[in-house]
Amino acid sequence: MMESSYFLLDDKIQNGIKDVLKWNSLTPIQEKTIPRLLNGDNSILIAQTAGGKTEAAFLPIISEIYKEKLKPISVIYVSPIRALLNNQEFRLKKLGKIGNIDAFKWHGEVDYSNKRKFKIEPKHIIATTPESLEVILMSDSYDPEELFSNIRFIVIDEVHYFAENYRGAQLLSIIERIQTYSKYDIQRIGLSATVGNPEEILDWISGSSKRGKSVIKPENKGNKSKIFIRYFDEFSENTVSCLLPELRDKKALFFCNSRTNSEMMSRILKNLGLNAKVHHSSISKNLREMSEDKLKNAPSEMCLCCTSTMELGIDVGELDVVMQLNSPSTVASFRQRMGRTGRRQGTISHYEFCVSQEFFLINAIAIVELARQKWIESTPTPLAAYTVLFQQLFSMIQQKFGLKHPYLKGIVEKSNSFKDINEDKLLEFIQYLIDENYLEFSNGEYLLGKEIEKEYGYNFIMNFLSVFETIPEFSIIYKNKEIGTLQSWFIYSLLKENKTSKFILAGNTWVIDKIDYDRYRIYVQISKEGGLAIWMGNGMVISYEIAKQMLKVLNSNNDYPYIDIRSKDVLKSIRLEHSALSIDLDEILIDVVKDGFDIYTYAGHKVNFTLGLIIQHELGLEFNVSYDKLKVRKVEKNITEKHILDIFNRLKTDTDKMEEIIEKALISSNFESHSKFYKHLPRFAQIEVLKYELVDIKNTVKLLKESNINIENIYDRL
Repeated sequence: MMESSYFLLDDKIQNGIKDVLKWNSLTPIQEKTIPRLLNGDNSILIAQTAGGKTEAAFLPIISEIYKEKLKPISVIYVSPIRALLNNQEFRLKKLGKIGNIDAFKWHGEVDYSNKRKFKIEPKHIIATTPESLEVILMSDSYDPEELFSNIRFIVIDEVHYFAENYRGAQLLSIIERIQTYSKYDIQRIGLSATVGNPEEILDWISGSSKRGKSVIKPENKGNKSKIFIRYFDEFSENTVSCLLPELRDKKALFFCNSRTNSEMMSRILKNLGLNAKVHHSSISKNLREMSEDKLKNAPSEMCLCCTSTMELGIDVGELDVVMQLNSPSTVASFRQRMGRTGRRQGTISHYEFCVSQEFFLINAIAIVELARQKWIESTPTPLAAYTVLFQQLFSMIQQKFGLKHPYLKGIVEKSNSFKDINEDKLLEFIQYLIDENYLEFSNGEYLLGKEIEKEYGYNFIMNFLSVFETIPEFSIIYKNKEIGTLQSWFIYSLLKENKTSKFILAGNTWVIDKIDYDRYRIYVQISKEGGLAIWMGNGMVISYEIAKQMLKVLNSNNDYPYIDIRSKDVLKSIRLEHSALSIDLDEILIDVVKDGFDIYTYAGHKVNFTLGLIIQHELGLEFNVSYDKLKVRKVEKNITEKHILDIFNRLKTDTDKMEEIIEKALISSNFESHSKFYKHLPRFAQIEVLKYELVDIKNTVKLLKESNINIENIYDRL
């Protein structure tokens, strides 16, 4: 073995790498990581799937545990999903063996007797989820001081996933609570294949730790890759048969954006004689694990038709190709999925899009072009996560049988998910909860109030172990058939208090009949009345950057070499239609139409929603949004395009007022979040939640500052 970081590890670990693991060399991420972690740095490790990130983190950790004779439990490994834990347990045990160290998997499906054994005789590594850590803290069956006093490391897998939702905010608060029991400044290590703002995420996870910080990202030499986009007028056995040469005798994942589509594609491929299985969240755990195992161990041919359940690193071995029905919503998803292929020496990454609508064709090209530019989304972390603060407050009261203010204040100050909640806001928040009888204050401690006991007391721990209502997507059902799916962001923005909610999907305007939150289904009827829906499109939320890239695709004459002949024809037709509007990249076009205004921005859903919210607040007009435009309905004849131009110009010259206007607009609106515990929050805290979930102030400011605003009257063109 060449001179490398290998020699920085303890001799026993070096021997284990050579004799037990049978490795001849370390991967680039391992070479770079070992010295930084041995130096004690909090770190973010970024490398493609199967680049050896887990080993990069754990080899120096195991070396330190062995060398320093650290006592168990020394390491908490946190995963977003149980399936990934089941997967990683074997890996961690195998790695641990080289330092006489063992790992234990702890989650809801592990039986109590095994947890009891672990409590009596703990292992050095505990592999778990945020919710299981919450249960340990809240339950009087465990002594946190005993369990957590020796914690020296926390490894957060798929850290980008945690950063973008409330489970990450919960995890950070839990880490700070565990830190109060540990005798060490806990070293925090995040693992990710894809993150656009690693420095920010590293600051976010570091919290109260005083350690140095390192973003570790080896130079990516880049595998050879094959990307192809095919256009289908429909998906049937006849049309999909063209994929057989790419799938026959190959191991493949076929990503679909809904459970219904994954079932459909699996059925089509089976009918074509291919060995195809299906994998999504509605299928039982045992069947999913059997499918994963079969794909991993299949001698040659197998295609697993799946939803995003297969995106988060579950090990299914070496794959030959990844197929994608239509397009994922982010560049990060595309890169994460593509990273599943081309791992073996001498192989290539192979990814194919199978698109069936004009929107998905443009979206897929935009995603590929951004990936080729090495661009990836930044992950905005919540900094005033009041729904999480509510949950953590009552979890801590349960844990400590009463909570003193200095302890609560310390956790809020140290956790970066509460960074924007100052002492005054915290006291205002607490006072509201006391006034509403959610909290009581007695003998210098916060206690459970009558209203919380009444609503949640029957099963308190189960209600408060999680902040996350799992709403990855809702199925839209009409006459017992699924017509599409909608993401949770849309559900938050759509549901207005005491109003009929409408949206446009698959060419029709639908009105919500009822919502089944347990099964994630929305039952709809075709809308017979007029009125404006709030949302247009296919349910995907398109970011500012992807929307702008889609406009670039429409405006250019590029003949992309990775799209098929049918795609070229469709693209030519879309570009011809689009050229009638002639919108530049740095332009906002206000088009005057019969019933109002179509405002073309190509700025994505959240920016268009933000602009719509401002217009609604200032002029009292209804609006709906798609990725490319904001449609405003004029209800009074005396409101003209000049009124909208005036609002935009005013904000353009005074963007500092944007946040203040947005807050006022949200306060006067009926928009609600369906995030857990939202209904219990004071109004000022609800507004912070809505700002994080619904609006994009930063890119709205950018759009207004960088755009020329032009007006066109459609009647002049007729």
